[in-house]
Amino acid sequence: MKVRSFDPEKDYPLVKSWWEAQKLAPIPKHALPGIGYVAYNEDMDVAVGWMDMSLFGIMCYFYGFLANDAAPPTRIIEAHDTIMDIMEFYAKGEGYSVIVNTPHQLSLKKLAIKKGYLENHPSVSQLFKILRLKEDPA
Repeated sequence: MKVRSFDPEKDYPLVKSWWEAQKLAPIPKHALPGIGYVAYNEDMDVAVGWMDMSLFGIMCYFYGFLANDAAPPTRIIEAHDTIMDIMEFYAKGEGYSVIVNTPHQLSLKKLAIKKGYLENHPSVSQLFKILRLKEDPA
């Protein structure tokens, strides 16, 4: 699975069509975070994910994942796995300590837990992962 940066001008029309095909309301292009990645293979674009960075440099957030329903389920999981890896790499490089992830599907939640995310509220599916421990200033 390969990954490229999300290009709003080029990629948004396709991503919008994925939302519409899934009967989901598309997030407006101008409201998407500036950090996004598209996972793809030789056949198709498979999935997209975005990350939002906090102003304080401690926590960042997986803003959302969206998959191409035409892709086989195994490729979708592989794409999400790849996107999570690249976002984690980016966040670590920027000095972030925690990633918050709110997966909207059980399969994504299981994947995140397998990758080391910790569950802090089972009914909300909010997960977090410690990237590095910072000393408590108190």
